[in-house]
Amino acid sequence: MRVAPALVLLLAVVGCERTPSGGPAPVEIAEPALRADESILDARPDGSVADARHGGATLLAREIPPRPDGDGVRQLVARKQIGAREIALGTVSDAKLIDRATVVVRTDGTLERVDDDGAVRTLDKQAFGPISVRNGKVAYVRGEMPELEVALADVERGAPIALTAGFAPAWCPAIADDGSVVFVSARKSATELVRARVGEEPRTLGLWTDSPPPLPEGPFAPIVAGDRLIFESGDGLAVLSLDGVLRKTIPGLRAPVLRGDRVMLRGEAGLRTMSVAEVLAP
Repeated sequence: MRVAPALVLLLAVVGCERTPSGGPAPVEIAEPALRADESILDARPDGSVADARHGGATLLAREIPPRPDGDGVRQLVARKQIGAREIALGTVSDAKLIDRATVVVRTDGTLERVDDDGAVRTLDKQAFGPISVRNGKVAYVRGEMPELEVALADVERGAPIALTAGFAPAWCPAIADDGSVVFVSARKSATELVRARVGEEPRTLGLWTDSPPPLPEGPFAPIVAGDRLIFESGDGLAVLSLDGVLRKTIPGLRAPVLRGDRVMLRGEAGLRTMSVAEVLAP
């Protein structure tokens, strides 16, 4: 394996100009409202950092350095910006926006829905990020480290469903448009890319006993775009087809966040955005 499962779980638990080659270049977002040491965790399709003051919602976070005697779970101080309004979300390990609320994973493993009016609802326990939210569902891994399996919960009611059994350690689940969940597993000393659906047996998309391609490791959840997986890998961005073939790498860009039909990224020069089609293009 390229990365030991325990180490991967620790890591996971974080208008265009033309380029000389003729392809569109990433566009830098104007007037970012980021504070020092902050990253973007999520942004609503109708808002970005640049236009948050006009009604868009953006989720931002500052990472707390881990303690030498800590458990290795990522700790972030998160805030939600809605126009001129700011909502403090406290310490989390990951968070994602939903309509009029935020889904957060606390550092003690509590998965919560935090409404913009302050109401809090527990969705599950023993949860770990990164989390993926789509179509009213949240995907995550749960259990005792490192025996983590993939689960799916409703962002309104909770009602968690175990999607896998016997795939631990699993990490980095991502929800596709069709409701299926793609994740990475290292059961039986092999590395697998797996797709799971409610009520069906999980299906292995790719399996490697040695030298796997770049695969999601966190701390940001991968993005499923059609038959491709977009994720941070090493010092850049990777695009993997769901049959396990590496299709593309983009050095220097990381922390992908899906916003509508665009992907927000952090580069050396600051925040940038690319269309999903541009990211996927050969």
